Amino acid sequence: MPPQPSGPSLREKRLAASLDGLAHAAGHADRHEPLKDYCKGLLRGRSMESLMQISGNAAASVTMVVLIIAAGGAFKQVLSDAGIASAMQAIALQLGLPPLWLCWLTSALLRLALGSATVAAITSAGIVLPAVSGSGVPPELLVLATASGSLMFSHFNDIGFWMFKEYYNVSVKDTFRVWTVMESIVALVGLFGVLALNAVLAPPQAQRVAYVNSYHEGYPPSDEAMAAIRESFTPPAYELRVFFLDAKRSP
Repeated sequence: MPPQPSGPSLREKRLAASLDGLAHAAGHADRHEPLKDYCKGLLRGRSMESLMQISGNAAASVTMVVLIIAAGGAFKQVLSDAGIASAMQAIALQLGLPPLWLCWLTSALLRLALGSATVAAITSAGIVLPAVSGSGVPPELLVLATASGSLMFSHFNDIGFWMFKEYYNVSVKDTFRVWTVMESIVALVGLFGVLALNAVLAPPQAQRVAYVNSYHEGYPPSDEAMAAIRESFTPPAYELRVFFLDAKRSP
């Protein structure tokens, strides 16, 4: 019995190449796959109505997510163009907040102002990224801290606040007592959980040591002392920086 071909046939390859060429000729890279799927459906005898229904059902499941992500990115750009993002980064650097606290606090404040947890998380991620890049904290923990902060301070401008009130037929005061407190507890527990994970998973921070050399490199007595210091303060436990005061040879 002859072996059956495992890959696509020559006809299928030619069809795929033709559809790729048609999609690229039409432009708009985000429409390539829908156009190819539509052409394949017509070639297989599907009606236009059934293809439109399938495409509509597929798009409906992701449209809201795409719109929320786009809204978060657009708001972040508004804050950047207005200079608010730079001001927030400068304040954060002046306060000297640890990266995890900075992510959580920025996201919590944006949640208080915006109401949407998703928009707050996406916007705060774009704001704090320049301030926390290169901090050495695992990016997964930064994401968790940002997501936890986006659950804080749920109140009148949060659609979830009103959905909870209407579904359970409770007063605004009781909604604050239950929904807002519950969301805040989740945010705080998430923050403490991230801090605990960081304490366990994060590598120990290297101690910074500065050595000021009164001479220049190449002076034997000074080089011997500097070699002994380098042997004593080795990475990764120590980060040694050497400064020379001999301005003539080391300007």
